[in-house]
Amino acid sequence: MLTAAQLVHGDTPEVCNGIDDDYNGEIDDGIQPTPTTCGVGACSSTGQIICQNGQPVDTCTPGQPTGNDDICNGIDENCDGVADDGYVPASTVCGEGVCKAAGETRCVNGQVIDTCTPGQSAGSDGNCNSSDGGGVESVGSVSGGSSDGGGGGCSINTAGESIDLGYALFLSIPVWVRLGAVKRKHSN
Repeated sequence: MLTAAQLVHGDTPEVCNGIDDDYNGEIDDGIQPTPTTCGVGACSSTGQIICQNGQPVDTCTPGQPTGNDDICNGIDENCDGVADDGYVPASTVCGEGVCKAAGETRCVNGQVIDTCTPGQSAGSDGNCNSSDGGGVESVGSVSGGSSDGGGGGCSINTAGESIDLGYALFLSIPVWVRLGAVKRKHSN
Protein backbone atom coordinates (compact mmCIF):
# COMPACT_ATOMS: atom_id res chain seq x y z
CA MET A 1 0.00 0.00 0.00
CA LEU A 2 1.33 3.46 -0.93
CA THR A 3 1.68 6.19 1.64
CA ALA A 4 0.34 9.71 1.08
CA ALA A 5 3.89 10.99 0.57
CA GLN A 6 4.51 8.34 -2.09
CA LEU A 7 1.34 9.38 -3.90
CA VAL A 8 2.40 13.06 -3.82
CA HIS A 9 6.10 12.59 -4.72
CA GLY A 10 5.73 9.69 -7.11
CA ASP A 11 8.25 6.90 -7.58
CA THR A 12 11.45 8.64 -6.36
CA PRO A 13 14.54 6.38 -6.27
CA GLU A 14 16.46 5.98 -3.03
CA VAL A 15 19.93 7.57 -2.87
CA CYS A 16 22.60 7.22 -0.16
CA ASN A 17 22.08 10.50 1.67
CA GLY A 18 20.49 9.73 5.04
CA ILE A 19 17.02 10.67 3.75
CA ASP A 20 14.00 8.52 2.99
CA ASP A 21 13.93 9.54 -0.70
CA ASP A 22 11.23 7.05 -1.72
CA TYR A 23 9.00 7.88 1.29
CA ASN A 24 8.52 4.28 2.34
CA GLY A 25 9.49 4.93 5.96
CA GLU A 26 13.06 3.54 5.66
CA ILE A 27 16.19 5.64 5.14
CA ASP A 28 18.60 4.62 2.36
CA ASP A 29 16.99 1.21 1.86
CA GLY A 30 17.41 -0.95 -1.22
CA ILE A 31 20.69 0.62 -2.36
CA GLN A 32 22.78 -2.09 -4.04
CA PRO A 33 26.55 -2.28 -3.40
CA THR A 34 28.80 -1.40 -6.36
CA PRO A 35 31.98 -3.51 -6.96
CA THR A 36 35.30 -1.60 -6.78
CA THR A 37 39.01 -2.29 -7.17
CA CYS A 38 42.02 -0.56 -5.63
CA GLY A 39 45.81 -0.86 -5.45
CA VAL A 40 48.19 -1.91 -8.22
CA GLY A 41 50.39 -4.93 -8.81
CA ALA A 42 50.63 -7.33 -5.90
CA CYS A 43 48.68 -4.79 -3.82
CA SER A 44 45.55 -4.91 -5.99
CA SER A 45 42.33 -5.76 -4.15
CA THR A 46 38.56 -5.67 -4.54
CA GLY A 47 35.76 -4.23 -2.44
CA GLN A 48 32.43 -2.48 -2.89
CA ILE A 49 30.78 0.86 -2.34
CA ILE A 50 28.09 0.54 0.32
CA CYS A 51 25.78 3.08 1.94
CA GLN A 52 26.75 3.62 5.56
CA ASN A 53 25.16 6.32 7.77
CA GLY A 54 24.01 8.26 4.72
CA GLN A 55 27.46 8.24 3.05
CA PRO A 56 28.88 6.08 0.24
CA VAL A 57 31.83 4.08 1.67
CA ASP A 58 34.36 2.10 -0.38
CA THR A 59 35.35 -1.09 1.48
CA CYS A 60 38.36 -1.78 -0.79
CA THR A 61 41.72 -1.75 1.00
CA PRO A 62 44.92 -2.19 -1.05
CA GLY A 63 47.27 -5.00 -0.04
CA GLN A 64 50.87 -4.60 1.15
CA PRO A 65 53.95 -4.80 -1.12
CA THR A 66 55.41 -8.30 -1.23
CA GLY A 67 58.96 -7.44 -2.30
CA ASN A 68 61.28 -4.91 -3.91
CA ASP A 69 60.42 -5.98 -7.47
CA ASP A 70 63.89 -7.30 -8.36
CA ILE A 71 62.60 -10.66 -9.63
CA CYS A 72 61.72 -10.79 -13.33
CA ASN A 73 58.24 -12.32 -13.19
CA GLY A 74 55.82 -9.73 -14.60
CA ILE A 75 54.44 -8.95 -11.11
CA ASP A 76 54.66 -5.50 -9.55
CA GLU A 77 55.74 -6.63 -6.07
CA ASN A 78 56.50 -3.11 -4.77
CA CYS A 79 53.11 -1.79 -5.97
CA ASP A 80 54.44 1.29 -7.78
CA GLY A 81 52.58 0.57 -11.01
CA VAL A 82 55.57 -0.84 -12.94
CA ALA A 83 56.32 -4.57 -12.93
CA ASP A 84 59.92 -5.72 -12.47
CA ASP A 85 61.37 -2.19 -12.26
CA GLY A 86 63.87 -3.29 -9.59
CA TYR A 87 65.39 -6.00 -11.83
CA VAL A 88 69.17 -5.63 -12.14
CA PRO A 89 70.71 -6.80 -15.44
CA ALA A 90 73.68 -9.19 -15.28
CA SER A 91 76.60 -9.26 -17.72
CA THR A 92 76.78 -12.33 -19.96
CA VAL A 93 79.31 -13.82 -22.37
CA CYS A 94 78.59 -16.20 -25.22
CA GLY A 95 80.41 -17.82 -28.14
CA GLU A 96 83.99 -19.01 -28.19
CA GLY A 97 87.25 -17.98 -29.77
CA VAL A 98 86.97 -14.99 -32.07
CA CYS A 99 83.18 -15.40 -32.02
CA LYS A 100 83.06 -14.59 -28.31
CA ALA A 101 80.69 -11.71 -27.50
CA ALA A 102 79.30 -9.87 -24.49
CA GLY A 103 75.72 -9.02 -23.60
CA GLU A 104 73.46 -8.69 -20.60
CA THR A 105 70.27 -10.11 -19.21
CA ARG A 106 67.13 -7.98 -19.46
CA CYS A 107 63.63 -8.38 -18.11
CA VAL A 108 61.04 -8.18 -20.89
CA ASN A 109 57.37 -8.84 -20.12
CA GLY A 110 58.27 -10.93 -17.08
CA GLN A 111 60.85 -13.07 -18.91
CA VAL A 112 64.65 -12.88 -18.58
CA ILE A 113 66.29 -12.57 -22.00
CA ASP A 114 69.99 -12.55 -22.84
CA THR A 115 71.12 -9.90 -25.35
CA CYS A 116 74.37 -11.74 -26.07
CA THR A 117 74.68 -12.95 -29.67
CA PRO A 118 77.87 -14.80 -30.61
CA GLY A 119 79.70 -13.67 -33.73
CA GLN A 120 79.66 -15.70 -36.92
CA SER A 121 82.73 -17.43 -38.28
CA ALA A 122 84.07 -16.27 -41.62
CA GLY A 123 86.66 -19.05 -41.74
CA SER A 124 86.45 -21.90 -44.19
CA ASP A 125 86.08 -24.46 -41.39
CA GLY A 126 82.92 -22.75 -40.07
CA ASN A 127 84.10 -22.54 -36.48
CA CYS A 128 85.44 -19.74 -34.34
CA ASN A 129 88.81 -21.15 -33.35
CA SER A 130 90.98 -19.76 -36.21
CA SER A 131 92.34 -23.24 -36.96
CA ASP A 132 91.80 -23.17 -40.72
CA GLY A 133 95.05 -21.31 -41.35
CA GLY A 134 93.25 -18.29 -42.78
CA GLY A 135 94.45 -15.87 -40.15
CA VAL A 136 92.06 -14.24 -37.77
CA GLU A 137 88.43 -14.99 -38.50
CA SER A 138 85.79 -12.29 -38.42
CA VAL A 139 83.12 -11.77 -35.79
CA GLY A 140 80.14 -9.75 -36.96
CA SER A 141 81.84 -6.49 -37.73
CA VAL A 142 85.27 -7.74 -36.63
CA SER A 143 87.34 -8.56 -39.68
CA GLY A 144 90.87 -9.24 -40.61
CA GLY A 145 93.45 -11.81 -41.43
CA SER A 146 95.63 -11.70 -44.46
CA SER A 147 94.92 -13.98 -47.37
CA ASP A 148 98.33 -15.57 -46.99
CA GLY A 149 97.41 -16.97 -43.56
CA GLY A 150 99.74 -14.60 -41.77
CA GLY A 151 97.10 -12.92 -39.62
CA GLY A 152 97.52 -9.27 -38.80
CA GLY A 153 95.49 -6.35 -40.03
CA CYS A 154 92.60 -7.31 -37.80
CA SER A 155 90.13 -4.53 -36.99
CA ILE A 156 86.78 -4.07 -35.37
CA ASN A 157 84.10 -1.66 -36.55
CA THR A 158 82.10 -0.18 -33.67
CA ALA A 159 79.45 2.42 -34.38
CA GLY A 160 81.13 3.39 -37.64
CA GLU A 161 84.61 3.72 -36.08
CA SER A 162 87.28 1.25 -37.18
CA ILE A 163 89.77 0.30 -34.46
CA ASP A 164 92.90 -1.77 -35.07
CA LEU A 165 92.64 -4.80 -32.77
CA GLY A 166 96.39 -4.77 -32.10
CA TYR A 167 96.07 -1.20 -30.87
CA ALA A 168 92.92 -2.10 -28.89
CA LEU A 169 94.84 -4.94 -27.24
CA PHE A 170 97.70 -2.53 -26.51
CA LEU A 171 95.21 -0.14 -24.85
CA SER A 172 93.91 -2.96 -22.65
CA ILE A 173 97.37 -3.28 -21.06
CA PRO A 174 97.73 -1.17 -17.86
CA VAL A 175 99.36 2.22 -18.51
CA TRP A 176 102.32 1.59 -16.18
CA VAL A 177 103.16 -1.60 -18.13
CA ARG A 178 102.83 0.21 -21.47
CA LEU A 179 105.07 3.05 -20.29
CA GLY A 180 107.72 0.55 -19.21
CA ALA A 181 107.58 -1.18 -22.62
CA VAL A 182 107.87 2.11 -24.49
CA LYS A 183 110.77 3.23 -22.25
CA ARG A 184 112.65 -0.06 -22.86
CA LYS A 185 111.99 0.14 -26.63
CA HIS A 186 113.51 3.64 -26.83
CA SER A 187 116.49 2.80 -24.63
CA ASN A 188 117.74 0.07 -27.02
